[in-house]
Formats: sequence, structure tokens, C-alpha cells
Amino acid sequence: MSLDALNAALAEIPLAQAMGLHAIQAGAAMALAAPLAPNTNHKGTAFGGSLHSAAILAGWAWLWGYLRQNGLQAQVVIQKAQAEFTAPVAGDFTAFCDGAAPEDLEHLMRMLTRKGRGRLALACRVESGNQVCMKFVGEYVVLMGAAV
Repeated sequence: MSLDALNAALAEIPLAQAMGLHAIQAGAAMALAAPLAPNTNHKGTAFGGSLHSAAILAGWAWLWGYLRQNGLQAQVVIQKAQAEFTAPVAGDFTAFCDGAAPEDLEHLMRMLTRKGRGRLALACRVESGNQVCMKFVGEYVVLMGAAV
């Protein structure tokens, strides 16, 4: 997947635009970067909601790209999310998603073929200054034939 295609998709998401979120790596692993300035809280550190949103979008972007690389057009939405904030973020930050295990992807593809929908859990993290500041697990739902 090209960074241009991914950044074009992110540009259609108003929150991603407001956050200044943009893809800096796409493919086997996903990385979305954001500046601190539009994402600060009243303490001058990153707002937890911005970190959470960046992690959700990193997982979404990884799955969106995986589906397109496999010739599938589908709607990807978050269903469940769990986050652990481990350190304050005082600078620009990056959300990473390293993808899913092959057996989980095989199961997803079987479900999409059989039922036209499936679920996939993805682990993501947010880093700032080479420190993990948030750990995240999201469960995404994929719907074939839905508006993309």
C-alpha cells in the first residue's frame, strides 16, 4: 500500500485532519504520526482522547490496507477498545500497529468468505521519544458490501 493512498483515506476523516495525523509507514507495519500542538490538554501534554484516537486509526489503517492488498473493498469499524496509558506524552507522537498473526488473518478471511463479515483484534501502541506511552487493543469489525 502506498503512503499517498493511505494519507488520502485519512484525509477523509475529519478528526484525523484536526489531529494532524498522517501515515509515515504503511505495509507489514503501520505508523501514524501526529504533532503535539493540536492534541494538547490543559496540562500541556497530549490529550488521552487524541492518543486513543491515534491508536484506533493505526489499527483501522493497517486493516484497511490489508484488505485492499487482498483485493477487498469493505467497511472497517472499531467495536471494542482497551487502552493503558503508561506515560505522559510531552512531544509529538506516533501510533504503531504491527498487524495480526497469520492464523487470525486466515480466520478473518474465512469469515468474510462465508458470512460477509468478520472480526479481528489488533494490538497497537503509541510512542513518544522512543518511549511506549500507551498500549492498546482494539477489536475491529469488517463488513463486506457495506458502504466504504
